[in-house]
Amino acid sequence: MLTNPKEVTSNQGRKRAGLIAALSLLVALAGCSATRTNTNQDKAWRIVSVSPMPDYPEGNLYAPRSLWMPVDGATYASYEGCAAKLKKAFNSIQRPLDCIANDDPRLKGN
Repeated sequence: MLTNPKEVTSNQGRKRAGLIAALSLLVALAGCSATRTNTNQDKAWRIVSVSPMPDYPEGNLYAPRSLWMPVDGATYASYEGCAAKLKKAFNSIQRPLDCIANDDPRLKGN
């Protein structure tokens, strides 16, 4: 027995809509998996030091990190890269130094 041509067209339309929906879902999921989830790739480290003050000419080691200032404009991709430059920076300014990440919450202030 022959099927009604309208039923065939209707079934094909449903299959096509289902196929389009499935492909759309796959594309959306592929986009999500391609998103970078490792925020360490965006992290930058810098050398900071306390500023000299009348009471602490070499800087107060216990001052909040939000008051520490960048030693220079250099940034480093890793803590290890930053730490490798600490000795040279200390020798030039003779004040307490630290490597701190750009997203460290201590930089937000107290």
